[in-house]
Amino acid sequence: MKLITFQSMEALKVLVNQGYLFADKEYIDVNRYGIVYDWITQKMNEQIPNIYGAAYPIWCWVKFKNGICPPKHKGEPVKGFDVKITFHKNQQDVFVTDYRRYSFLLNNVYIPESTADLVAFEQELERCQITKEDLAAFMRTNDMEYSKLIGISEKVRESFDRCITSESDVLQGC
Repeated sequence: MKLITFQSMEALKVLVNQGYLFADKEYIDVNRYGIVYDWITQKMNEQIPNIYGAAYPIWCWVKFKNGICPPKHKGEPVKGFDVKITFHKNQQDVFVTDYRRYSFLLNNVYIPESTADLVAFEQELERCQITKEDLAAFMRTNDMEYSKLIGISEKVRESFDRCITSESDVLQGC
C-alpha cells in the first residue's frame, strides 16, 4: 500500500544516512499525549510485531477522501514538516486508525457508537454528577481522588478501540 508521511528536513537526512526512521521522543509532548501514545503503541504492538523495538510510531497518511493525504492542514502547510515522503508497506504492517476519531483520543473524549450511545453516556455523566472537565482532567492524569470517575474512565478507554478501523474516508497509519 502507498503511504505518505511528512517529516522535517533533519528526519530526511537521517533517513538518507541510516536508511530508516524512528520516532524521536524529543518531538512528542509526553506530558500531554504520553497516555495516548502509550495506548496507540500497545494496540499497534498487539496487531503488528515490533521487531525493531520502536517506542513510538511514525505517523503516515493512508487515505484522505479520494487521495492519500490532505494538501494542507487547515489551509496552511504544516510548519516544521517540510518534506513529503512517499513509501510502500504491506497492508499487514500498517496499524490503521480513523483520523477523526483519533482526535477524540488526543482529547480523552468518549467515542460513541451512535448518537443514542452518546446521549446515554452524557446522561450517565449527569447522573454521576461528573462534568466533562473533571473527566478530561482525570483521564489525563489518573490521580484525582474521584472513585466515581474510575468506571466512567474505563468506559472512555474502552471506547478508544473504535478508532481502530479502516472504514473511514480519512485514515492514518503507524
